[in-house]
Amino acid sequence: MRFRRIGMGVLLALGIILTPVKEAEAAIASDAPFEGVSWELAFEQEMAAGIVQSLCVTRDYIVTLENVNDEAGTPDILRAYEKKAPYNLAISIDTMNFEHCNGMAYNPQTEEIVVALYTAANPENRGCLFVMDANSFELKEKVKIADDYNILGIDYDGEQDRYIIQTNSEGGYSFKILTSDFQIAEDLGEYAHTAKGDNFQDLCVSGDYIINFPLTLGLGIGDYMNVYSISRKEMVSSSHLDFGFEGVTWDEPESLCEISPGKFMAVVNVKTAEGKTVARYYQTTVPYNYEVKVVEKTAEEEELKTKAFSVLGGEGLALNFTEHKGYHVEQVLVGGKPVDLDEDAAAYKLSNVGASQVIEVVYGKSVSLVLVILGILVAFFVISTGLLLYYRHLQIIRRRKLKRARNMRYRLQQEQIMI
Repeated sequence: MRFRRIGMGVLLALGIILTPVKEAEAAIASDAPFEGVSWELAFEQEMAAGIVQSLCVTRDYIVTLENVNDEAGTPDILRAYEKKAPYNLAISIDTMNFEHCNGMAYNPQTEEIVVALYTAANPENRGCLFVMDANSFELKEKVKIADDYNILGIDYDGEQDRYIIQTNSEGGYSFKILTSDFQIAEDLGEYAHTAKGDNFQDLCVSGDYIINFPLTLGLGIGDYMNVYSISRKEMVSSSHLDFGFEGVTWDEPESLCEISPGKFMAVVNVKTAEGKTVARYYQTTVPYNYEVKVVEKTAEEEELKTKAFSVLGGEGLALNFTEHKGYHVEQVLVGGKPVDLDEDAAAYKLSNVGASQVIEVVYGKSVSLVLVILGILVAFFVISTGLLLYYRHLQIIRRRKLKRARNMRYRLQQEQIMI
């Protein structure tokens, strides 16, 4: 895959002009990502006794906690559903009480699940988080965060290696940033009365956004999704949700997690017309910007320039090749794999972007027109000289042949005279 053009003085190397895109950012594409989205039912689970309060996604599982009741001695039910064979029930455990188990967060760095309790039927649990092993689901420790409030929701922000929590009403429904070892690093302020309803469910963190359900049960206004900006410290949207219920007499959205970039799963407890209590798990995909990193480097692996861009999921990115002195395009790699380019290709189009990825453009040194012309002149000189020498050689041979012929005729003439 070479891109060579001889003309206008020099062969030049690659420069990249991209169609208009935002600066690098892999994140939700707007402040109101859930406005008008469609929800698809992924699976459902009939409840044994209580209702599901929280869920999180680990490396292998969708993990949920069903709160049987808020009594201190009653075990809650932990279920783990397989991700690879979606969504078979793989594990069900009812050996421990997690209070109201209102929120959960998975930390892939420590392989731990952290549970926000919300209640403290056992006074020793006030202001605590429970930390359990994400593989064995055994309790590892209890972490005390505060004495004057309980914790409603929690999520782990992998980009910043931190947790974000929301307090209950005693803390003004404030959002707080915790370090990875559970120290309060920043208070983002109180968010009481910022949305419909007087309470909140579990929360989810995606980039700069905190996402949660307000508690609208019994208000007759339907279900909503709130989105808060961490950097701006304000609520930026509250979108009405439509789960497309049929035959449902009562519902309560409880928890949300991001199962892949831009793809979310929500658990909604419903009561059917037949009187069953069922936890339904819905999925939706929101507009999402993926990061496309363009790395320019030489064939010797010397990095020349790197720039990253955000591309809206489903859209494309056009790379128009221009020219710079001294190099040519030898190869273009997308995700480490070479792509086919025509000999005279002037652009490459990345289509239907659905994940963050890296495009590598490999430079090879080009030969300038001056050197090409010089080479032609040298070749012409060599060929011309060779031809001239060959012609002179032929002349010498011809003269020698003529001389031998004259000598032969002269000898013959002398012999005839002597006879």
